[in-house]
Amino acid sequence: MHRDNRRIFRRHTWPILVLTLTVLAGCTPTARAPAPKRSPSPAASLPVPPALAWTSCQGGKFQCATLTVPADYANPTAGTMGVALVRAVAKDQAHRIGSLLTDPGGPGGSGIDFVTGTADTVLGRYRDRFDIVGFDPRGSGKSQPIHCLDSAATEQYLEVDQVPDDATERQALVTAHKQYAAACQANTPRLLSVLAADVVARDMEEMRVALGDAKLTFMGLSYGSLLGATYAELFPTKVRALDLDGVVDPAQDIEGFIRGQAIGYDDALNRFLASCVRAPCAFNADGQGRQKLDAITASVDRAPMKAGTRSIGPGGMAYAVAEGLTSPTRWNTLAQALALAGSGDGRGLLFLFDSYAQRNPDGTYSNLIDIYNAVTCTDRPAPRRIEDFDKIAADLKATAPYFGASTTYASLPCLYWPVTPTGRAHAIAAAGAPPILVVGGTHDPATPYAWAKALAGELQTGRLLTREGDGHVSLGKSQCIDDAVAAYLLDLVVPSPRTVCGAVTPSGQPSALAA
Repeated sequence: MHRDNRRIFRRHTWPILVLTLTVLAGCTPTARAPAPKRSPSPAASLPVPPALAWTSCQGGKFQCATLTVPADYANPTAGTMGVALVRAVAKDQAHRIGSLLTDPGGPGGSGIDFVTGTADTVLGRYRDRFDIVGFDPRGSGKSQPIHCLDSAATEQYLEVDQVPDDATERQALVTAHKQYAAACQANTPRLLSVLAADVVARDMEEMRVALGDAKLTFMGLSYGSLLGATYAELFPTKVRALDLDGVVDPAQDIEGFIRGQAIGYDDALNRFLASCVRAPCAFNADGQGRQKLDAITASVDRAPMKAGTRSIGPGGMAYAVAEGLTSPTRWNTLAQALALAGSGDGRGLLFLFDSYAQRNPDGTYSNLIDIYNAVTCTDRPAPRRIEDFDKIAADLKATAPYFGASTTYASLPCLYWPVTPTGRAHAIAAAGAPPILVVGGTHDPATPYAWAKALAGELQTGRLLTREGDGHVSLGKSQCIDDAVAAYLLDLVVPSPRTVCGAVTPSGQPSALAA
């Protein structure tokens, strides 16, 4: 349910749209397509990628290019596709190390937006000695994006109640996910089977070669950590340094992923409410925040809440609350939205929902929902019966009472996905790779700390770096973390074992992201 790091550095606006509904009728589920043959061994020879033709872009501050890669590495003669890249050229060419390739997560988050938005802020310390490079992974952003639904149908789909209360609501949920999966197959049949992490990791190897780097230096945030770990598994001798921050554990299956996120977001909800009591906020100054939240949730479940010219229903509210919990920099926004909703005004919740779903001011949506589902459902197998999802939701009632059911049923598209998964859940050792830095936050809701500890132990050369505090990923949340990561990426200095950092700003004052 909870997309990870794609919005952490994104500006937010208040778009308004009069709702128009496009019914999903007419899309019938198709038979699941067989899995394509596995990609060839990394040692299999591929043509050297064409030279990158960099052109000035973004007002002359950056350079843009498109890398041509095989559409299907299992059949490299069967056509190509383009992967869009951007770079900020190193300022100190005399001491340039090479390229720092980045991925902000998602899956499917725009690395182009990430680099252009942060090259002079959180990535600023790397500007002298690295060309900072971002890319839009295949199927997303500027790299031949897949689109399952039009914008109106996307809005309707996201508003489906993920916590069915009766047989009618349950059937509506099943129907919506079936029709969504069928629409993805109908509208993007060529790409659905070639989007998994191992394919994008091979694209990253093509990038390394095209960029002229002898070895890869990579910063992978959230889902980007899985891309980095997968690259290390496929190309361990081509690694220079990998910073994996906000870790997705490759050994987790979809059930483990659901459980981890549901419990993580419930923990964040509890910490948000406790924070409001310690420092009175707009919503929980009286200590009755959970009761008021449950009352708002029940009200929205009975009937959508008006939000200006639009409204927000139970599906949208679940996403909105999750969005507000992803980073404590948003906690005040969430408190204000819930206080407003307590008076029957859903505009604050709608703002958070629109941010979550990447809804643009003109009412259109990015394709992030589609690429997220397409990648998630092909990266690893899902439970094969709806009763299995029911059991997960029931088991989570005790440990994740607020997010357990909605997180579980938001993964239902994978039950009906028309393409057989090409990936599998498995531990990655990356034997032969140099030290790999694994960064985890103790109260990260989207990628729980346990996953970082697990990956650090699975990797033969993993080194765990811990941040004590709230919020998803640790980049920019702690001077101690940022200094350790910079020493590693720039000078290959690995932090001492069991290093633990608090969330402190460069000025030495407690960070707004700390609990």
